[in-house]
Amino acid sequence: GEPESALKQLERALAQPTWADGQRRGCILAVLARIAAMNGWLERAASALAEVEAAPELCASRACVAELGRARAELAWARGDLAEAERCLRSCVADWLDIGAPLHAADVRLRLCELLRVSDSMAAELELSSAEAAFRRVDAQPLLRRCDSLRAALTAQRA
Repeated sequence: GEPESALKQLERALAQPTWADGQRRGCILAVLARIAAMNGWLERAASALAEVEAAPELCASRACVAELGRARAELAWARGDLAEAERCLRSCVADWLDIGAPLHAADVRLRLCELLRVSDSMAAELELSSAEAAFRRVDAQPLLRRCDSLRAALTAQRA
């Protein structure tokens, strides 16, 4: 909810790396790129992605690959390339499921629902239902409220 503060914290982590930060640099850059893209700071998002893409060893973990896919999706969406954003989000869902992180996958499914709700309400509904089921299993109330809001938007759109 505080993107400027989040970016500052991520930038600080990147500027003063410890050994652990070095191991996570790719993930930190991917999250930074995602937040920047979602808030209209496209040059910063592209710069962070370029740094990771120039040094593939920064993205050695499967979780980092998934985060990088999400960041690419957000940047594509911000640039208006909705087909690429959808492709990247779907790939990201598959990556998180492959890792065994269903809640991360569900979070990405919510974002995919938001993207699809304008162009394909049926696909949006399917993504929403999948995310909702994952959140119900762990009783994630804040995320279930987000699901309720998206469901209401889909219902209003059909009316």
